[in-house]
Amino acid sequence: MKFKSKPEALRALPDLPDPADVARFAAGAGTRTVEPAALPEMTVVPSVPPWEKLDKDAKPLSGLNLRLNAYEHELLKFLAESDDRSIQQTIKRLLIPAAESAAAAIRGDSSS
Repeated sequence: MKFKSKPEALRALPDLPDPADVARFAAGAGTRTVEPAALPEMTVVPSVPPWEKLDKDAKPLSGLNLRLNAYEHELLKFLAESDDRSIQQTIKRLLIPAAESAAAAIRGDSSS
């Protein structure tokens, strides 16, 4: 049996690209044509970080799901039990000062 194509199927095929266009595209592969002025500027660290405008003692409004392996969970559980705190309180007590120190280091702030 011979294969026969339907004329309407042939009309539905997109036109093939011009070989000259393909050659120009291939010749430009691996070369950068964007002018440096067109590139986005580096993000500038604001003089006052967004969290400085917020109340540090405000009631928590959001939570997060922290996935831990058994080792990490047992370590935090041990720390929490030794302080008679919940694991959540222990994580917050450890995390926030570390996050503040990391943010200060990134910003180049030596006061924190």
